[in-house]
Amino acid sequence: MRKFTMSMQAVLLGSIVSASVVGCIRPKYAYGPVGQRVLLVTDGGNLKDKSFNESAHNAIIKYANEIDQWNHTQGLNYNAEPNYVEASDHNASAFIAGYKMAVFKGADAMVLAGFMHAGTIETASELMGDKTIILADGIADYSKGKNKNVISISFNSELAGFAAAYDAAIWANQNLDKVDRHNKGAIAIGTFGGMSSKYSVDNYLWGLMLGIEVFNRIHQQGIENKKYKKVVLANNYINNKYADIRDTKVMGPNDSRWFTQSFELGGATRSGILNRLIEHQKADVIFPVAGPQILDVMSYSNTKHLPYIIGVDTDQVNSFPGYKNRFINSAVKHLPNAISDELKRSASLKTAQVKRGTIVKVNQTDIDNLTDFPVDDGNIAKTRASWSVSSFGGANLSQRTYIKYSEVAEQDADQKPIMLLSQAIKNAFAETGNETSQYLDGSTVAKAADTILQLKNYQKYIRTITETGFDA
Repeated sequence: MRKFTMSMQAVLLGSIVSASVVGCIRPKYAYGPVGQRVLLVTDGGNLKDKSFNESAHNAIIKYANEIDQWNHTQGLNYNAEPNYVEASDHNASAFIAGYKMAVFKGADAMVLAGFMHAGTIETASELMGDKTIILADGIADYSKGKNKNVISISFNSELAGFAAAYDAAIWANQNLDKVDRHNKGAIAIGTFGGMSSKYSVDNYLWGLMLGIEVFNRIHQQGIENKKYKKVVLANNYINNKYADIRDTKVMGPNDSRWFTQSFELGGATRSGILNRLIEHQKADVIFPVAGPQILDVMSYSNTKHLPYIIGVDTDQVNSFPGYKNRFINSAVKHLPNAISDELKRSASLKTAQVKRGTIVKVNQTDIDNLTDFPVDDGNIAKTRASWSVSSFGGANLSQRTYIKYSEVAEQDADQKPIMLLSQAIKNAFAETGNETSQYLDGSTVAKAADTILQLKNYQKYIRTITETGFDA
């Protein structure tokens, strides 16, 4: 009995230590019926970051509010607002402390916000046992039977970056009196990332470059006739001129012209990237892919001409209404849809305990209506084009999109399938290599643009500046 008491004291002490590492979080059980308690662990940032963490949290809230509707039940919906743990820092020890706290709080499934958790995912998997983990915006290692309880969600953010850049180029050319205030004769869009990651950060940057390249090619005649202005990549300002997109060269993940090496507030300012883009490279529009560093862009005041902004991850004009006159649009990872979709496909969320201990089955229906008892544990989730989009309308300056993605394949006159625009873009990016210097190379963008413009029906999904954009 003494040994048991001492063991329990050790366990409790470990839990208290974990809580102190995570922060001032009251160690209460997670809310929700047993079997349905989903909890978020942040990536070290604040929950209300108006970006990735907050959007992932909203996904859990969405799931908890839709259980009854999805399963035709009553009384299972719950308030998931308190179901989160804020990791105190962006390092392994803080993440692991967060996982321990989630286990202590009785989570039936855990959502990890951001690719930075990939380095500690095996520890999370072991701690959760047979309970499902969703790694949002990252890919776990499934070799040798590892991480069998982990669902990896990756976003084809090259689609969102492409659409956002193309739409921004359209808007800028429709509002020439508001852009190119430096009289460069071109519209300069600049970008930067926090830390390099091919399928979490860099695909946004690559998609942006592709959107610019395709816009210029489709509108080449109008640009040559001075009817429109060419769109250039501000980062390519070298020797007093802007190099073409095809000549873009990113030297690697530590290239200080492209990455701030953090996702911390102030990182874009401290690194010098922001000052260089605005003061030296004369960016008219900036696309920051670095979480809270969008605040660095918005708060920059040491210039006469403040740049317009393309938001990231969420429709950020809604998060910063005071800056609505600067948001053209946002490149969006539709986390609420993606995460709630995959929670329905989680092995550990197939039952719920109702009052008096009754167990009911839930989430037995596939979101694609293909199988019964759908489970994605131990796999990379099937991505959907609707998970990566360009926001428009509302308080955004851009009120329409000129890019439309479809998941329904068409056929030509010979009944042969026509490749979808979304698939062409995804395939092109997948074939660019694994090293930053390989895929963030202008030659890969030029090759992808060639492929897009060779699609038999690309005009159906890419509209020009003279056409009416898509409403949805």
